[in-house]
Amino acid sequence: MSTPLTPLSPKPTDHQLWLTILRGWAVLLVIMMHSTFVYEDNVVGEVASVFIRIFSFRMPLFFFISGYLLYYTKLKKGSSYLSTLKDRLPRIGYPYFFITLICVFIKIILNNYVQRPIELSPGNFLTYFLYPQQNPYYVLWFLNVILIFFLCYPLFQLALKNRYTRIFFWVGFAVIHFIMPEDILWLDLSRVGHYLIYFYSGVLFSFYQPQPYGTSRWVPAALLPVFILLSLYDAPGILHALCGIALSVWFSIALSRSHPDLFSSFRYYYYQIYLFGGLFQGAFITFNQQIMSSALSVILLCGIASLLAGLYLPVYLTQCILWFNWPPLRKIAGLK
Repeated sequence: MSTPLTPLSPKPTDHQLWLTILRGWAVLLVIMMHSTFVYEDNVVGEVASVFIRIFSFRMPLFFFISGYLLYYTKLKKGSSYLSTLKDRLPRIGYPYFFITLICVFIKIILNNYVQRPIELSPGNFLTYFLYPQQNPYYVLWFLNVILIFFLCYPLFQLALKNRYTRIFFWVGFAVIHFIMPEDILWLDLSRVGHYLIYFYSGVLFSFYQPQPYGTSRWVPAALLPVFILLSLYDAPGILHALCGIALSVWFSIALSRSHPDLFSSFRYYYYQIYLFGGLFQGAFITFNQQIMSSALSVILLCGIASLLAGLYLPVYLTQCILWFNWPPLRKIAGLK
């Protein structure tokens, strides 16, 4: 009961600060996309659709960061397969299972008000994990994909063996990205194949540590016009995503020098924001659907409220969980 209300991570070193800002930026993008106003079929929705197209690299960025951290915390240190799973599986598995269970009961209670009513049965509950796209809390598909990547830990160890394996696996994962069918819903394997290239790109970025190039001004000068063109035209998504990731990394490195406290109010809680932010935002979405207001002021107000709720209510919830310091509750929130 005496755990202080401190950030989840220690104060980052200069080496880590850019990554902390990058994680805050990625979380902000995801919460913005989940905000109420993007669901409206009006001028706000049209503007939001353009915004979504421009920042469609948000999930590839999340996987890039996850791959970076896997190398930095495990692969670089030579951690064994079993020790890696012992460390990572509980942090993913407990929230995945119990938040799904909580959402099932919430949706059953609110079945008359939600878009996707559900029925409670053992078969249906198992389906939510075998077919993550049917999960009552849809955003948890990310945990399923990350879980599969961690289960493939020896594959990444092999991929980093030498220069030739690094090139071979990157090209191979890029090919998988393009040829993977879109309709393999079992364990969401289509997404696994689609996002593998971004996860491994994060592993390689962490391996080579090219952060010094973040001080070069030619990076945004060269990439920004390309990114704008790729956003305007129907270019291959992988090019747009990799370009958006590169720009995000560069700006994070640059901002870590000029604005080291950027996103400091929520950037240490990125995992908990991802886990719980959608739950709080869903309340605003349901409210907005019930009132069916077409007033621009109401739509914008709901959107802003949804954004703030998605960012900060998980922070306060996490601080309360830290204060109570009850181990099962900490595990559900993805805390050690």
